[in-house]
Amino acid sequence: ATHRVNMSKLATDSSSWIMVDEWESKHSEWLTTVTVLEHFERELENKYNKPVRIVFVCGSDLLDSFIKPGVWSEEDIAKICRHFGVAVITREGTHPDTTIWSSSLLYSLRKDIHIIHQWIPNDISSTRVRDAIQRGLSVKYLLPDPSLVYIENNSLFGYKKSDD
Repeated sequence: ATHRVNMSKLATDSSSWIMVDEWESKHSEWLTTVTVLEHFERELENKYNKPVRIVFVCGSDLLDSFIKPGVWSEEDIAKICRHFGVAVITREGTHPDTTIWSSSLLYSLRKDIHIIHQWIPNDISSTRVRDAIQRGLSVKYLLPDPSLVYIENNSLFGYKKSDD
């Protein structure tokens, strides 16, 4: 978790509106998404002294995992959708409308699930970046330079210097 937090901080360092919070990464045990969302809702309500709206943002590939048996509890899915709302960013090769239609639970929650179409496809994912690094391929233009230097300096994901 330490490397992921450090790389995230490096990647967002130049942003005036995105920050990285270490709260979840400091727990030795796995936390449910609902637990994390509830924590940040409380933190922000305390900070601003008024109710806030937290929305769970995910890729459509993660929405697909909502219907895989044993991955998510129905109780958590219902709470995430009803209480927080879900913003689903489409990814190539996925069909969030079909995913919602194929699940009675998701279909009943469809008003709380908002699909955001990516009109300029960006299929970069952390999994694909790690796979490329493990295969000795360059990821130079897929990551901010500080994150790439961090990966190199810490020999993460089997990193080997390649010709860019």
